[in-house]
Amino acid sequence: KPKDYDPEWQPFPMLLEKELRKANPSRKIEVFPMAVPGYTSHQGLAWLRRDIDYLQPDMVIASFGWNDVSVSDVPDRQAIDTRWAPVTIRWLIDHSQAFAHATRWLRSRNKSAPFVAAAPVPRVSDAEYIDNFTQIVNLARSRSASVIIIGAPYRDSTTNPPEAQLMTRYRASLKSAMQQSNTPYLEILELTEAAGSVLDMAKD
Repeated sequence: KPKDYDPEWQPFPMLLEKELRKANPSRKIEVFPMAVPGYTSHQGLAWLRRDIDYLQPDMVIASFGWNDVSVSDVPDRQAIDTRWAPVTIRWLIDHSQAFAHATRWLRSRNKSAPFVAAAPVPRVSDAEYIDNFTQIVNLARSRSASVIIIGAPYRDSTTNPPEAQLMTRYRASLKSAMQQSNTPYLEILELTEAAGSVLDMAKD
């Protein structure tokens, strides 16, 4: 085992549930983790829309960022359309081999225009990022749930300067938007660029 291994370590959702239960022994408290690797605020909003009435949360905690600023040939709103028709088609493709084969056949027939990849863009634009969070907040409040927004961790400016700059800008825009809507916003300084600056100073 690694020397720094801690058998008491727990992931954030389990730790949060444990501490909330300890502080509120007379209440039944459940924390539902909904974090999915690779998801942006685009998919997070779609998932909350689908399941909020089933889960009936008292509080929603949301944090997105790294995946939102990562670049792709097309933005998520095009690549992962959440309207009912595209969702239904994707479901049919996943659950029906016949439909999947038919879809591939139709695509192979449609070769009239060559595909030209666009310049890479963020998976979620700055404006869409703020709009997704605003909709998450409004949706939670419409179900009488409290909301806490957590600012996303920084990207390493040495290994990925473009995404690091975007993450800094997105976080600042989100903080401003949440303050304007009186939404509780938590920024963990140890996970921001400030932590990197402190570490650099310590090395010097």
